[in-house]
Amino acid sequence: MKKDKYVISWNLAGWAWKVTEESWKDRLMRGCECIKTVAPNAWLIGLSEVIPGSRGQYIDIIKSQFPNYVTVLPVAYKNEYRSAINVLLINKEGYHKHIERTLVGLEEYLLYNYVDIDTDFGRCTVLNSHIPHISNENRPLWYQKKREGERVIFEQSIFETCKAYKEELNIPFIFLADANATPESSFIQQLSGTVEPLLFNATRPNDRMIPTWKNPEYSSAHIDYIFYSIKSLESSAIDVYHNDIIDLPIAEKISDHAIIRGRIGKNITD
Repeated sequence: MKKDKYVISWNLAGWAWKVTEESWKDRLMRGCECIKTVAPNAWLIGLSEVIPGSRGQYIDIIKSQFPNYVTVLPVAYKNEYRSAINVLLINKEGYHKHIERTLVGLEEYLLYNYVDIDTDFGRCTVLNSHIPHISNENRPLWYQKKREGERVIFEQSIFETCKAYKEELNIPFIFLADANATPESSFIQQLSGTVEPLLFNATRPNDRMIPTWKNPEYSSAHIDYIFYSIKSLESSAIDVYHNDIIDLPIAEKISDHAIIRGRIGKNITD
């Protein structure tokens, strides 16, 4: 038996909090409704730049809006105030358990969720990450250098992680990313280029020219992705379909990022 399910990758925060009077709480609520509209009963929802609040109150809103999901926070998150973190939601349908992991060299960072998930259709591994951008020309030089160094560590650690799953047939690997890198960048080419790719970019080639980030104060670019390990395409556990770029969050001024909506067929043995 096969069940088709959505997989979501979305940077939720964006620019709207700077240019509108809408509170983060209200925009978060609209964001949750947007997800439920464009991807009802999604299997995985990978969120970037979630502002948790001083008491974690906005995480509580996400939990209340998605009661049928397991909420995964970064391992390093200790319920203290932070400007933004990554959050992964796993649908409880067919869910057994998950194990949280950390990336090498990034044990104290809050910009990713890395989990092994055990389900009715087998095991899989998911990495949901927001890779730091280095467009910080208006910030102090020390901060620019710090971000550049962090970017190098993220790229190296993620590359080695993806490489480890290249030949893994039995455990599909899914990478959800605001990569802050375009398809022609060296990092994305390393991951999913034409020469010995580690991952399959499920966004169709023509769609990779469509901006997934549109900021009226800066620019626009295609920087958001859902990737699958190459061996996932041969796995009996899932069938992989193409990604869709959902522009609704930008049109509704919820975020300056589009939703990347993937779709897989989950093969379940009765």
